[in-house]
Amino acid sequence: MKDKSVSQEMSIPDLKILIKKLRGYGVGFIKIFGGEPTLHSKLEEVIRLCLANFSYIQLFTNGIFSKEVKELLIKYCARIRFTFNMLTPMVLYNKKIRNEFIQQALFFSRQTKITLSFTLLQTFDIANIVNMFAEVIPHAYEVRIGASNPLKGGINYYTTGQYRSLGSKVMEFIHAIRMKNNKLNVFLDCGYVRCMFSNSQVDELTRLGANKESWGCPVGTFDIQTNLKAISCYPLSNDKVVDIKKKDYWSKLIFHQLSLQKEHLPSMCKTCPHHGYEKDKCTGPCIAFGMNLKERAPGQALGNSIH
Repeated sequence: MKDKSVSQEMSIPDLKILIKKLRGYGVGFIKIFGGEPTLHSKLEEVIRLCLANFSYIQLFTNGIFSKEVKELLIKYCARIRFTFNMLTPMVLYNKKIRNEFIQQALFFSRQTKITLSFTLLQTFDIANIVNMFAEVIPHAYEVRIGASNPLKGGINYYTTGQYRSLGSKVMEFIHAIRMKNNKLNVFLDCGYVRCMFSNSQVDELTRLGANKESWGCPVGTFDIQTNLKAISCYPLSNDKVVDIKKKDYWSKLIFHQLSLQKEHLPSMCKTCPHHGYEKDKCTGPCIAFGMNLKERAPGQALGNSIH
């Protein structure tokens, strides 16, 4: 997070305010992200408060726990579902840490449902990645496949001309993990646009039962920071923030999201038959991706259209 004024952890009084807000919307479960949420200084109080108000917690973690934290999570794990971030640098490049990480994931897979989260690039060696985690993939409930969405003002990790290459990499990955676990649930995270996949690949995704929140960048979802300020998503964490204690914060954030999407929609999307906001339509790429395209120097290649 670039804003150094945002605290590393949410206070318990602020968590109570947030819980009251979420319950008012009829939210059934709560997702806890980081940073690394298991480093919270009052982790047990956070867990107890959340489980007193929601059916379960979806905990997003790097999977590296102290003995004390592990014992605490074991105590409550019947109502905690873990999402393990599989491709952090320390897991990828430190074999000792990776082995410890895999053993943690295996342990909790026997206690509750675990999700393995992979953020893919078109340059990745899929066979190598799947082989690296071959021991734990058969025990996972779900694999969450993310696109490498950039920060606003940062560098895009791929061009529009590489859409199909990334889509093919996703299909290769799904086939490879299903070879290890044919009952595995597959979820495509936000950021994947319809044009990354051919018609036949989209049909295959349907046959394989791959789920997705939507094609493109979802509207109406947001993340809440430790200071109770809502942001559209992590890629826009250095953009507009809205205080959730203020009236109509949700509608203000949605209006802002729609305005940004319209302003920074890549030109190729404007004539795309898949673009739109109806069911099975595509809203376009990550907003930060579109904003970064607009900020390229004149004459810099954007990649080829692939409609």
